[in-house]
Amino acid sequence: MKKFKKLMMLLLTVFVLAGISGVSEVSVKAATGITGEEYWPKAWAFVQDERWRTGSSYGSRGPKLSSYSSSGCCAYAADYCAYVYGRYDAWRSSYFTSFYNASEIQSGDIIYTGTHWFVVVERNGSELMTAEGNTDRYGDGRFLAHCTRDHYKVENGCIVNMWYRSRPTVPIVQAYHYNFSQSNPTPGEPSLGARYSDDLSDVDFFWGATANTQYYNLVVCRQGSNTEVLRANGLTTTSYTKHLEAGSYYATLTAVNSSGSTVSPVISFDIPKGHRHTWKTKIKKATLKSSGSIWTGCDCGAKKPGSKTTSIPYPKTVKLSATTYQYNGYVKTPKVTVIGGNGKTISAQNYTVTYPAGRKKAGTYNVTIKFKGNYTGTVIRKFTISAKNHKHSYYTRTIRATLSKNGSIRRECNCGTWRTLQTIYCPKSVELSDVTYVYDGKVKTPKVNAIATNGKTISRSYYTVKYPSGRKNNGTYKITITFKGNYSGTVTRSFKIAPKGWIYADKLPTGVTSAKYQIQYKNTYNQKENYYADNGSIYDSQYPKATSDTVVYKGCYYYHFCSGWKGQTVNYAQTNDFVHFDSVNSDQVFEEKSGWDSEGNLPYYILKWNNSGNRVWCQSGVTCSGVAGAHGNRGYAWYKMYQYQNRVLTTRTVTKQSNWTTKKYSNATKVTYRYKLK
Repeated sequence: MKKFKKLMMLLLTVFVLAGISGVSEVSVKAATGITGEEYWPKAWAFVQDERWRTGSSYGSRGPKLSSYSSSGCCAYAADYCAYVYGRYDAWRSSYFTSFYNASEIQSGDIIYTGTHWFVVVERNGSELMTAEGNTDRYGDGRFLAHCTRDHYKVENGCIVNMWYRSRPTVPIVQAYHYNFSQSNPTPGEPSLGARYSDDLSDVDFFWGATANTQYYNLVVCRQGSNTEVLRANGLTTTSYTKHLEAGSYYATLTAVNSSGSTVSPVISFDIPKGHRHTWKTKIKKATLKSSGSIWTGCDCGAKKPGSKTTSIPYPKTVKLSATTYQYNGYVKTPKVTVIGGNGKTISAQNYTVTYPAGRKKAGTYNVTIKFKGNYTGTVIRKFTISAKNHKHSYYTRTIRATLSKNGSIRRECNCGTWRTLQTIYCPKSVELSDVTYVYDGKVKTPKVNAIATNGKTISRSYYTVKYPSGRKNNGTYKITITFKGNYSGTVTRSFKIAPKGWIYADKLPTGVTSAKYQIQYKNTYNQKENYYADNGSIYDSQYPKATSDTVVYKGCYYYHFCSGWKGQTVNYAQTNDFVHFDSVNSDQVFEEKSGWDSEGNLPYYILKWNNSGNRVWCQSGVTCSGVAGAHGNRGYAWYKMYQYQNRVLTTRTVTKQSNWTTKKYSNATKVTYRYKLK
């Protein structure tokens, strides 16, 4: 019996936490009543059975098991009674008790709303897990079976429809409890507590075990909100730890068994702001000279209280299994052993070993040991292959010189011992006899001259020269020199056929010298010079000023102040009672005549427009009226305003370029060349 109870508890916990999959069909037998403990595995098996599984098409078909005459959702509920309770006549027996109050709903009940039948697989507080058939859940005409917690809940003694919003409250027309043979008593009321660690890293929820409880459901919400921030269902322990952000929360714990559930009193708690450690494994790698360590810590540098630190011993000794070998013609591969500072061997998984190629001729070889994983650093160990006491068998070997490295002809033994008979010096320069020709209609074939690093000419027999076709018209031609025999490598050299006269170039070609060519230079250089720069903005002056290098005349314009007192001439200086200001550009008008304003001690001008010859009036026709009266239609006397710009002497750097000259400037930033045959 104990084993059976444990199996039932395991099935319940697995379903709540992860859902049951692949549950085999439960055999149904004529019943004399089942117990509450027998109910749960049968209920879970029913909703997983392919015939009634969530999402399967159900439509308006009749029962598959029950003998009760029904169809659609009613047939689905009748099959539930046959499958789980063994009642093929549905709820029409003494095994069921009817009720009509939603607050009495419990796990295993059959509910009829007047238009729809469904089964309450489990009640958990106000939450209902329901199973129902013939449900057009998506409004698309697909009548499917559903097992969900999202359709209904109990609030204020009523069933609330959470997915069919046009009918938020569902009536109970008929409802039935199954009378279990041995029902478990209601779970005891749990007492919930919460505390956070000193480092604010986690919140520990704890409670005492309650009687008649199969599992617990924990729910946490923020204060002032019904939104869940944490839900942990199916807990079978008396504690639960979770990381929560700083803030104010409230929480409840529900004890659940097959008969129902009991909710704990609501608790409230605050988590203060501050740094909250996030613990992770930290590694300080061991180096070649110091040990490392592994510990549990936070990025802030704190170590988790109570956690252990594991030492990573540094590689105190790195050695080869052998450091000296006698030549025998075979490849040598000494093994590597690494001993830590604690005297124990460090696994080869913590380093890679790289051996040089060859390793069978006489000589010294480097073995590279590169540490990895929890270690860092690289060590090199050497071993030697000796040809001592070996009877040499010499042959002549030629190592060809490359374009940058000398070669040799030497006597060599298979053991690696050798002596040089002759050095093959690599090319120091490969030049053409001429790089520039003046067009004369004839084919040009410059000679190749190769000089070795010892200063001697390399014989023509050690390279081939390939000339391009043509070589008589204007243009640039590329010659390919390929070394052979005791030499290897390929170089290219170019020469040019230019029209008669000057040849222009950014770089003077090799071979173009004053002995054969007339050479000229165009020098680009920087030079400092003094100049007058603007100092400030252009400014106005009622009177003309003397000009100089530091004061420059910039032009003038005519201006005008209108006052209601003065009549049409309006030829007075600015006062506090003018009506408006007007101005015209000097290039738009010409002076018809002028007069003298004795009050302002300024000349005034009568102006005419350049394009029409008409007199220039104030604001071109706008009547000028003031609080003291009007001065006719408008005024026509104007003053002249002079404009000036101050300047200051300063220094600047300018870029200049010389004419073609036979002199190359030492301060030139760029030089362009031209040359021609003398």
